[in-house]
Amino acid sequence: MIRITCQGGAYDGVTRVPPPDLVPMELLQSLANHGWGWSIDYARANETEMLAWGTADMVVRCVRALRQGHPVRFLNRVFEGFDMEVAGALEDAIVDSGRMVQLTIDDATGVTIVAHWPEIEQ
Repeated sequence: MIRITCQGGAYDGVTRVPPPDLVPMELLQSLANHGWGWSIDYARANETEMLAWGTADMVVRCVRALRQGHPVRFLNRVFEGFDMEVAGALEDAIVDSGRMVQLTIDDATGVTIVAHWPEIEQ
């Protein structure tokens, strides 16, 4: 189970557990469209929830940054401008890296995504 806290607007500071049938991308895109921020608590999330909500969170934050004219940084590359070519190039760079990714910065300077090599269990 995840918990989402709204940051801004009429629901500032309100934390909710979304119903299981809620589509993560739709909710986060709605928050972004209203100009509100959010934080997600994954402490009690299962693997499926972490993947679904983590992916949606990263995508919506990247799209929001690009739409607002902020850069998205990943592996010494900077992606700027909002169009399908830029979004596709960013997605390709992340997928082609073969690495685990983590969004570390999302502020007025843009978005920064760092990459880690997956840990191999022995």
